[in-house]
Amino acid sequence: MRILVAESANKLTNTIVEMDRARLLEGLQQDHGWHEVIPMYDSNEPLRIYFDIDALDRRPEAVLEETLAVLNNRFHTTKEDWAIASCHRDQKVSFHLLSRCNKCSLRQLRDLAISIKKEIHWIDLSAYWFAPSDRKEEGSLRLPNQSKGAIHKEGPPFLIEQGDLADFLVTDVTGLRTL
Repeated sequence: MRILVAESANKLTNTIVEMDRARLLEGLQQDHGWHEVIPMYDSNEPLRIYFDIDALDRRPEAVLEETLAVLNNRFHTTKEDWAIASCHRDQKVSFHLLSRCNKCSLRQLRDLAISIKKEIHWIDLSAYWFAPSDRKEEGSLRLPNQSKGAIHKEGPPFLIEQGDLADFLVTDVTGLRTL
């Protein structure tokens, strides 16, 4: 798996390392600021279904409940079918929700997120696109137990509320059903 372990303050230089699954899961026990690299140059790339949720001035419980209601209706799932990690600060509520059972192509995931955003506006669509300055056309998603320190931003670690560490690996789609 490809892991972003450091980024320069000006965002022009990234340090990305290859890490096997076992080493990654062991390393996630501590805060290194790691982000999983998500290849976005091929929109047919299969990925675990994931959503980055950012809401302002809302109760975390209400955001999670409303979000899961829409997702469960859309995917015919239950709350237990989602891995949930959270990181709240000040007036901002943040969740990462990842399917524990389904995968789809990046193209499908982008379309799904755009469609779902009409119902729940706090889905962060930037999680499905690479930055214009990214010459490699890759995105990233912060992993559980990781802060934003490696990318020179403020933000406490995402803490797991439900699921196992392995449920938060976007590019690990082994054993997942195709949507």
